Amino acid sequence: MTPSSEIGLSRRILSKIDTKLRSDLDEEKGEWLVKVPASPAVRAVWKRYCDSVGIPMGHGLAVLLHHELASIVDEDVETLSHRLKAREAELEARDRELREREKELRQRDRVLVLFKADLEQREREVAARERNVAVVEHNLAQQLKQIAKTEAPARPGRKLGRNEPCWCKSGKKYKNCHLPQVG
Repeated sequence: MTPSSEIGLSRRILSKIDTKLRSDLDEEKGEWLVKVPASPAVRAVWKRYCDSVGIPMGHGLAVLLHHELASIVDEDVETLSHRLKAREAELEARDRELREREKELRQRDRVLVLFKADLEQREREVAARERNVAVVEHNLAQQLKQIAKTEAPARPGRKLGRNEPCWCKSGKKYKNCHLPQVG
């Protein structure tokens, strides 16, 4: 982890600082070996401070340098840190929302697959019932034809009078039952 990411400076801020101070800063990368003019008492206090925080003395100086450079472009480390934390929280919230939506989509996909399978099963059942109904209708039609052939009353060879009982044995007069209506 780089010191800039540890204290919350973004590359954009560092780039702004670099552009503003390019003429004053050494562009070489790596470590600087510098002599820091400080009394032994200041050095001892600085060492105790860095030890208590748990960072090397050089790293502590780098943090101070970053803090000072950030203040040049009106960005203090706390503001940057708060902004960074807020952005991280926003990204985490979006990530959670995305995971929830993905979970919901997977659930909907499962429901859709089950619905399609159920629909296909019902369509097969309906098709089978339609075939059965067609067979039953065909059989009924055949039976009706058979019944019509066997039970059709024979018409007499002679011509019936209008007021005679009908040849179909309905009990009605021929004129009210099977006499063709003219008219």
